[in-house]
Amino acid sequence: MKKVCGLLILCVLGALVSCAADKNAAGWYEDFDEAKKAAKSKHCNILLFVNSDNDAEGTKTAVDGLISSSDFVKRLENEYICVHFDFTNLDSVLSEIPDNLTNKEQKALEAKKKKLLKQFTVADSYMIQETPAIVLTNQDGYYITDVALDYMGFSVNAYLSNIDLEKQNVQEFEKLVEATKKGSKLDKVRAIDRLYESMAENHRLLISDLIKKVPVYDKTNQTGLVGKYIVAAAHSDAYNALISGTPENAYKIYEAAANNAYISPDEAQTLFYLASSVLANTGSNDIDKIIELLEKAINVSPESEYAENLRQVYENVLSAKESMEAMESSNSEETVNDDILNHDEENEESERQAEEEVNQNAEEESNQSEEVLE
Repeated sequence: MKKVCGLLILCVLGALVSCAADKNAAGWYEDFDEAKKAAKSKHCNILLFVNSDNDAEGTKTAVDGLISSSDFVKRLENEYICVHFDFTNLDSVLSEIPDNLTNKEQKALEAKKKKLLKQFTVADSYMIQETPAIVLTNQDGYYITDVALDYMGFSVNAYLSNIDLEKQNVQEFEKLVEATKKGSKLDKVRAIDRLYESMAENHRLLISDLIKKVPVYDKTNQTGLVGKYIVAAAHSDAYNALISGTPENAYKIYEAAANNAYISPDEAQTLFYLASSVLANTGSNDIDKIIELLEKAINVSPESEYAENLRQVYENVLSAKESMEAMESSNSEETVNDDILNHDEENEESERQAEEEVNQNAEEESNQSEEVLE
């Protein structure tokens, strides 16, 4: 019995330590994925606060007061899970790791760098360009709104007041999301479309899980929206491939989407062009594949308003290929000529060395003869 109790205590302590590790001293989460888990568990939204070395002038005191305030987190705990990304003193973390650190110190610095890079990706997905910034999201991480902030002389109460001003926006967004879960499958598709259209283009990638449900809910394209969301899903998947360091997969995603039966000719043309563009801009040397994708883009909708521009791009790429081939041919000829010249020089050097050896031998024989005569 004592052993069981001991194990239970250890498990509970382990859980408490784990929970504490997800938060800083003031109760802010630092891992966005963990914050989403907590938000889903509590059925509440997420507040993301970001500060950096580039914060607006005169805001440091207010920012420091906010992020060190457990009172702020406590007063919002029924509505939001609070997340904090601290992008100050980046140079000390992102610069090369010094060799004079202990193994433990190096691992700690590497872990901090990994955490920061993960936070950068999240901040980028919410298009955070100026700090300090507060972004409100739902429990799934769908963008709701930014909180407008006036940082001069701000207190915790002032921050809370500005967040309260966004309540109507939050409620309207929650209704749009709730509608995507009700009614028939086609009702859900139309609700997803309303939510999608209500969002700024830069934030639509954040609802990729809903976007991908459209072809599943509407398998015969009764709403006429399936093609639109195959394109949207391709954008989301290609973006994730690019930021995850697998750019070679991004063009394949666009190419596969372009071949989907529910894609219109004009949509397919755009997707084939995007596939060629991604391939060209990620350092690929496969110029033949780029040309193939451009040909497909032109041929799938030859009379579109963009077809003539694509033909010009196609001609430019062909011209570039011819120039590359001519340069390679020229370099190949130069290499052959260099080899011949080097071979001739080597022969001349060999002949010179042989002649020197003959002369040296003759001189030695002459000296020996003179010694004999003497």
